[in-house]
Amino acid sequence: MLFQRCVLEDLFQLVEQFHGKNFWEAFCHCVDYTHFSGASEYEIYFNFFLLRSFSLPYLRSLRWEGINNLKDLEGYKQRDFDFVHSHWTTRVEL
Repeated sequence: MLFQRCVLEDLFQLVEQFHGKNFWEAFCHCVDYTHFSGASEYEIYFNFFLLRSFSLPYLRSLRWEGINNLKDLEGYKQRDFDFVHSHWTTRVEL
């Protein structure tokens, strides 16, 4: 995911004004550590981006898959997937 400096600067300024502390301190303070994932910087950025109505040319669907075995990766390359992920909690060791 690409980030735009002006969006991050706007986000950081807004959070720092609201919380009265550096962005990273506010972020760490607000993370709910009782949930497995805690927080997603990408979700925060994307939703802030949409909320603030920055120019967004278009959203497009990507062809992707979650795999458990990295040996299968080449097959996904040949079938023209946009991306493939393999989370460490479900990954089978090579």
